[in-house]
Amino acid sequence: MKALLSLILIGISGIISNPVVANPTLRLPKSDQILRRQSATYLFAPDYLGQKIHVRYIDSVPPIFAVQNNDQNVDYTEIATPNCNPNSVAINSNKLYVACNKDKGNGDKILAYELGNAIARNQKFIPVKTITSSEFSSLIALAFDPQNNLWVSSYGNNKIAQISSANLASTSPQVSKALVNSPAEPVGITFDSDGSLWVVGTFSGGIVVNIPTAELNKSGLGIDANVRYCLSKDAPGCPQAPNAFSFPEGIALLNGQIWVSNNGGDRPGFKLLALSVNRNQLQVDKIVGTSAGDPFSCPGGLFSYGKDLYINDQSYTLSNTSCGNGDASSPVDGVIRYTGSNFSNTPKVWKNTTSRPGFGGIAVWKTGS
Repeated sequence: MKALLSLILIGISGIISNPVVANPTLRLPKSDQILRRQSATYLFAPDYLGQKIHVRYIDSVPPIFAVQNNDQNVDYTEIATPNCNPNSVAINSNKLYVACNKDKGNGDKILAYELGNAIARNQKFIPVKTITSSEFSSLIALAFDPQNNLWVSSYGNNKIAQISSANLASTSPQVSKALVNSPAEPVGITFDSDGSLWVVGTFSGGIVVNIPTAELNKSGLGIDANVRYCLSKDAPGCPQAPNAFSFPEGIALLNGQIWVSNNGGDRPGFKLLALSVNRNQLQVDKIVGTSAGDPFSCPGGLFSYGKDLYINDQSYTLSNTSCGNGDASSPVDGVIRYTGSNFSNTPKVWKNTTSRPGFGGIAVWKTGS
């Protein structure tokens, strides 16, 4: 009995002197870690100057690979984008596509990565395809239409180029068609459930247009598409909302509304616009944001997922207020998630997600989706 009691006391002493640290990475078998990763949800955010993509685990349960429990300022992994300044990302069929903007000696291109096994097993990410084209000039945003065709906004030549799904599957994908001046200076793009294209651009102080599917089905590399809806700051021939826009960049659809980010350009724009269609015209329903930092300063890329809206808030400095020109000491920089349909919930922030994210087109992806 004394021997048994001694063993029990030794065991208790060991537990007290070596307390269990709540680090699930150390406690879960590797096979369980892989299974957890295979059913997880991730945020992908571009780091323009860092030439990489930050990948964050964003499910509600603590990440199994975080340095500290519930530490959402820790990357799950990073994806290197060699010789590429990433402006935007999009995900389709378990592949990650990255729009690279010509800058710092690098050219315009789209990189493609396989996600499935690399995410599940935390393997190294290597581009499986590099897409280049003479139709590319200062690439900004990416989006897939309901037919899995990839579209990219090309700001420098006022085009929105398409790479068809069949072409995308080929060894050397080529641009299939391109819209031109629809509108000029296109930035953010996204697709509606009916297959129509929503575009936000900086032309004439700011403009939002919707292009119906029939126009997108036309052929050629210089399609001058007719728009169905339009709202602008002061563009001729388009209904105007003079006080609505301030260098708009991001666009996303959520809860029957079209959300647009006012980046501001050379100073924080700090506002989101919620638009809707009323009697065949676009109108401003709501404006969110009161001042720089409340709740965001330089909103860029937007992405909707489920009932949430994700906003990439670009950095700036007090000495240089141009959005996207911040550094490690910047007062803001990160991704904000608004949850709930009325946006009254407290924003959930992932700080220091990017370093000068450029446009900052982000994506949220659940493994296997």
